[in-house]
Amino acid sequence: MLSAQSQPAASICRERVSQINCLHNPPECVLLNRSTIRLSRLIAAHISPNDEVYFPVVPSSVTAATEICVKKNSLAGSARCVYQAQIGYVTQPKKDKREEFFVAAQVCPPTLGISSILISCKALREYFYRIPRRLEFQPPSLRVGEKSNQPARPR
Repeated sequence: MLSAQSQPAASICRERVSQINCLHNPPECVLLNRSTIRLSRLIAAHISPNDEVYFPVVPSSVTAATEICVKKNSLAGSARCVYQAQIGYVTQPKKDKREEFFVAAQVCPPTLGISSILISCKALREYFYRIPRRLEFQPPSLRVGEKSNQPARPR
């Protein structure tokens, strides 16, 4: 028989960004209530003033590895978010309605209420293996000084 472990619900801080200070290592974000939080460089590169940040208020301070969600301030009305979290178990790839593969990754621990995220396999492949997006990509010829479309062959 399985039993679920109950964790105390963490308070969630929801505040607007006043400014980003990238001169510190790690970068710091100053909120409208004048408190500061430390961010990873990846998240700091995607935050701008008036964006809304969500993060759990825990006894230890917010670090660069803390689960955080940034809702971009958009005049167009479409909600764009940047999300950082630690993940655990990842499912086997599955096809979606567009015949593209994706995986579901479990968020550990899900303090903001997001228990899993869907990640396209194409995005994972490009991130980890640096495969170019263009299909017509051809590696450069190994022959020096020759401008031929023929591949290099051993002699």
